[in-house]
Amino acid sequence: MKAPCQRFWGDKMFHIRNFKKLSEVLGDRMIKYIKKITILILGLFLTLIIRVLKIFNIFFIEYPNAFGHQALNLEYYGRKIQSSGIKKPRIIVFKDKKTLFANYALYLHHKHSGIRFVQNSLIVKLLVIGMTFQKEMRKKGYMVDAFMQTDMASLQTDKQVHTKSNIFLPFNSHLLSRFGQVLDSMSLNRFEYFLFQDRNLGYHSNRNTANNFYHMGRVEDAKDFSLASIQMDKVGVKTVRFGSESPPILFDSCIIDYPNIYRDRYGDVADIALMHGCKFFAGPNSGLMFFAHSLNKPVLFCNAYPWPWMHIPMRKNSVSMPKKLWLIDEKRMMTISEMIQMESAFYYKKLLYEESFFDSLRIEVVNNTAEEINASVLEINQRIDGEWSGHDYLLSDLLSGHIGHDSCSVLSTAFAEMNPDILGKYYIG
Repeated sequence: MKAPCQRFWGDKMFHIRNFKKLSEVLGDRMIKYIKKITILILGLFLTLIIRVLKIFNIFFIEYPNAFGHQALNLEYYGRKIQSSGIKKPRIIVFKDKKTLFANYALYLHHKHSGIRFVQNSLIVKLLVIGMTFQKEMRKKGYMVDAFMQTDMASLQTDKQVHTKSNIFLPFNSHLLSRFGQVLDSMSLNRFEYFLFQDRNLGYHSNRNTANNFYHMGRVEDAKDFSLASIQMDKVGVKTVRFGSESPPILFDSCIIDYPNIYRDRYGDVADIALMHGCKFFAGPNSGLMFFAHSLNKPVLFCNAYPWPWMHIPMRKNSVSMPKKLWLIDEKRMMTISEMIQMESAFYYKKLLYEESFFDSLRIEVVNNTAEEINASVLEINQRIDGEWSGHDYLLSDLLSGHIGHDSCSVLSTAFAEMNPDILGKYYIG
């Protein structure tokens, strides 16, 4: 049995330890509370300042980290501002210095085009706080618009911006000369080749997303473009595999394997040179499609998924074809009308990116075939050359009342003819 003094000091130590724990909990809560209050006050203050500066045609934009957004966001914002009647806006960008530039050559182009970058680390931190405040307010339903910001749907489907001919940030003569040197070294002539992206699993192997169904759903195989490369070579148009971190091509084709042969030789500037000089771009949902949009390039949207909302090409001569959805129990493909109904019901929901969701509905996601891709590549090439004489399945008709319904682009007629049941009532045989 413990002595009275032992019991006394034991009880005291017990209370002291509990008090310390309580103090730590209360201290952590107090710190979090103070941080929230600080961000709220600073956010409101910065919002007012940035809002006033907009009156003087000074706009603040957060510089994106992903390549596609790095290319499209500034171009989109610039065109959007100009469409409101402001001819020479002053655009100031800021970026968390912890992250690297997705494409350094593109960053230099933006910098030399008159875009002003905030260099002071303290000011950058304050602007990040302001942008964070705006994002949080928008989540709560308050339309705070101090900083330039848009939702994904507007970024992808704003017809006024995407069909505007003039590029907001054109390349200077020095860069255009560099582009020519890159193309010459690859034996390529401007507008006499097209780019495709196969977006293989290697891209996300080191990003903890290799097993994510959303990314799995965007995978294509370079072999699916092999047939198209042979056919396009016959009409004088070369095929260039675009992107990075792709395994070497080990099969017979006419494909120029840019990621494995040329990219390390020229660096980031070659990415811009190839997109600038290409005739059109083909590929799945990806940042490179954003890049193509930023330069007004016709796009063949292969394996569109989820369809139709994701990355709808807006410009004339662009072509789309969705992944097919096989109804296992009914032993048939889902029609386009059914795809739209399903997508409308689950618009931008994570369910559309979960394999278990499709398993529960007894639906199998089927990629576009090499034959479909080949026929659609030939089709978009004919459309660009003004040689197309087939039927046009306008997305504005197919998607009436839905996101992207005012697009100037079409569903692949070749895809429709190869899959008439999918088109349903819209098919014209």
